[in-house]
Amino acid sequence: MITKVEVATKVIILNQKNEVLLLVRSETDPHVPGTYDFPGGKLTLWETPLDGAKRETLEETGIALCELVPIRTWSFEKGEVYIIGITFFARYQGIPKVVLSYEHSQYIWLKKEQISLYNIPEAMKVTLWLLFDDKLGKVEFF
Repeated sequence: MITKVEVATKVIILNQKNEVLLLVRSETDPHVPGTYDFPGGKLTLWETPLDGAKRETLEETGIALCELVPIRTWSFEKGEVYIIGITFFARYQGIPKVVLSYEHSQYIWLKKEQISLYNIPEAMKVTLWLLFDDKLGKVEFF
């Protein structure tokens, strides 16, 4: 039975070479260690999804983002918790220096043609294919 609802965010960062940043969860991660992930995490009390996405990205990668656009929502149950998520998209001019937190062990900049070469969770693959193939519509920044 669901007893709690949480909100989480993920951020897809695209650099000027059309590469997407993927992080690898550390082996001590309680969720799914050693798997690929986008920067992001759960919101704190009274935090907006946009602020939470920016905070989590800065904490996990050292990258400060200004403009983010919501591109999709998702949800799942984890035990008694129902998690509602928002995925944001951000363009970064240049290739930012990534400084990983303890939550991740490595990162890669992924090109479209590399998606099938990595063991990326299926939901992430679908989002990446949609993004790279312009199936999410034109992404307009505010």
